[in-house]
Amino acid sequence: MKYAITSIEKSIKSKCSSHFGRAEYFAIYNKESGSLEFIENPYRNLPRRAGPSVVKMLSSMNVQIAVSSEFGERIKNVFESMKIGMIIISNSETTIEEIISRINGKIDKIKK
Repeated sequence: MKYAITSIEKSIKSKCSSHFGRAEYFAIYNKESGSLEFIENPYRNLPRRAGPSVVKMLSSMNVQIAVSSEFGERIKNVFESMKIGMIIISNSETTIEEIISRINGKIDKIKK
């Protein structure tokens, strides 16, 4: 399964971004292979519709789950239409590394 995690920086130690469509980067994590790559968000500066553009990009990359600490209300229908799940991280201090550990079941709970 492929995950796209919003990220403030291009680092596994980065915090999860609280702005899905305007996130600086996405950490693309493939659970099966264990691979991790960071991609810059080419749509973050669009005046409108950054979120739907990002969802379409992630869909073309075969991402199945998006992870962020915040999603806009209107974007949920776009996720549903593209058949991509969403996970909301309640603590914006959570790092990409902690999220990946949680995905892999290596910690019981994401730090609050």
